[in-house]
Amino acid sequence: MADGKSGIGFPPDFQYVGLEQWKGLNTKPKRAAIEDQQSYWLENIMPIGEANARAMYGKGTTLYTAPVGKTIVFYQFYNIGSTDYMAVFLNDGTAYQIKTSDGSSTTITSAGGTFYTAGGDLPALVQYGISGILIVSTSKTDGYWAWDGTTLTSPGTGGPSWATGLTAPVTKTGNETISSTTLTGFPDTIDIEVGMWVTGTGIPANTFVTGGTGTTVTISNPATATNAGVTFTFNWQWPTGINGTSIDTYQNRVFIVSGNKRLMSAASNAANFSANNDGVITTSYDSTLRKKYTRVVSSSGYVYMFGDSSIWNIASVTSSTNNNVTTATYQYSNTDPQTGTAFVNSIQILGRAICFANTNGVYALVGNSAVKISNELDGIWATLDTSVPPTCAVATIYGIRVLLVCIRAKDYTGTTRNFMCCWDVNKREWWIASQEIAPTFIATQEVNSNLTAYGSNGSIIFPMFQTASTSITKTVQSKLYSGATGGSSAYIIYKQILRFYLEVDPIGTDPSSFSATVDTENSQVSVNLNLSTNFTFVNNSGGVLQFRNNLSQNLYWSILNTITATDAQNTGDLIGFTMTSTGKDFVIERVGIGYRNETANY
Repeated sequence: MADGKSGIGFPPDFQYVGLEQWKGLNTKPKRAAIEDQQSYWLENIMPIGEANARAMYGKGTTLYTAPVGKTIVFYQFYNIGSTDYMAVFLNDGTAYQIKTSDGSSTTITSAGGTFYTAGGDLPALVQYGISGILIVSTSKTDGYWAWDGTTLTSPGTGGPSWATGLTAPVTKTGNETISSTTLTGFPDTIDIEVGMWVTGTGIPANTFVTGGTGTTVTISNPATATNAGVTFTFNWQWPTGINGTSIDTYQNRVFIVSGNKRLMSAASNAANFSANNDGVITTSYDSTLRKKYTRVVSSSGYVYMFGDSSIWNIASVTSSTNNNVTTATYQYSNTDPQTGTAFVNSIQILGRAICFANTNGVYALVGNSAVKISNELDGIWATLDTSVPPTCAVATIYGIRVLLVCIRAKDYTGTTRNFMCCWDVNKREWWIASQEIAPTFIATQEVNSNLTAYGSNGSIIFPMFQTASTSITKTVQSKLYSGATGGSSAYIIYKQILRFYLEVDPIGTDPSSFSATVDTENSQVSVNLNLSTNFTFVNNSGGVLQFRNNLSQNLYWSILNTITATDAQNTGDLIGFTMTSTGKDFVIERVGIGYRNETANY
């Protein structure tokens, strides 16, 4: 900071305020009350460290474009084997698999209304091993499917071996008696389990195993004939009557939430939810579950079940067998009776934490504690427009893991628009990001521990923060400083702004242009900011040499000044600055203003 000594060229009482440590954004207090090294608005400039605030990149190449007249409502990434895919669900209820390496498409279903109906819940999916995905929806009563990249398994059809653990149907020879639910005369009942579907002569449709012994099998519907030596086939059918808003896996079991129900499958069998064979289906009547379960998430040794106003957790899943009936139990505990979220796709794993957004802000759930992490965003959150439900993703940006929260709210100019609130998990600081196309939904793809965030506006899906861009504006707005020395009376000293300072390091060969204003509590005055010095070539006679390219276009030459000092004029009790740039890529080290105190304002 300058000390105002005239011996080194500063005017009397010259002082300096500005940004160098880059402590992120804070909108909770008024502009004059934030910390000196915080910004009141910081967009598309990532505060990496001291003297290191770097321009953020724009969108990459579009991965998927919705057919004309259709809208993307949900998408999620997964892999089958070593191949990476994205499932895209459209507003007509159809869905498609997109290979992320080349964008090639495979139809999951072209039947309208399968996975989504207008105004209903969004579908959800989970990867099951490396063989396929499991999908749930509330668009149908029978709303549970399996997809292996080629075949969609629907409710009431044979379950795929990769999801049931049964490599082939079990066949056994036994006897049946008309009107009886007991099949007899089996040499053994090895591999026959409660919940399996039974077919064979004299067996009604939709009949399944309900129990048995070492030589008998009890079935759900009585036989329609009396026969001996019948070959019966036992197989896992994909279950009917199951649907949901969310699905995840834990300890080789599938967990689904649907309204006030929570479902758990048997171990290593995504088709079996039978309470008599290692599954659990429970209806919750807890008073803290105000409306319904919204999301189930497995993380850090627990299964967390989010409600609109509460969070629960499941742990210690165990099974016991008695009289050929396997019963599963688990410990079910309340994590937070007053904090939850209705924004299903704002719930995002971030390392060992689960982050989520609700109408009060952004929270991090670690273990059994949900803590608000977005106090600095309170000014933005007060203007939250939930017509675009908040969604979250995680991205690796400049080697740093960043939480992204996509919302619609007012920016620093009072304009309501879509943008992303970004949180550095290590520095615990916030800033804002946007793209050339404003996303309304974001999601994460993870490949080899590298996290890429994808955005969608309902028409296209694209990777974000991929390409240096002149089409997104980078903005920093400082605090309104009461002065370099602070103090309780500094804010009533009238100050004259004299100079604007910027130290910037360009990255690449493209020049960066900047615009700035010097601000007070009453006004903003533009600064004539020129970061480059033009020069000309002359011959030995003093004549100017004009160079041209092979298109006969004139070439002009300049040097970019990394440290710029520019005259600036404004007066007020509180002083600051706002600066914007459309430069492609650069690092701002320092930016600030020089001023002097004029008179006490009393």
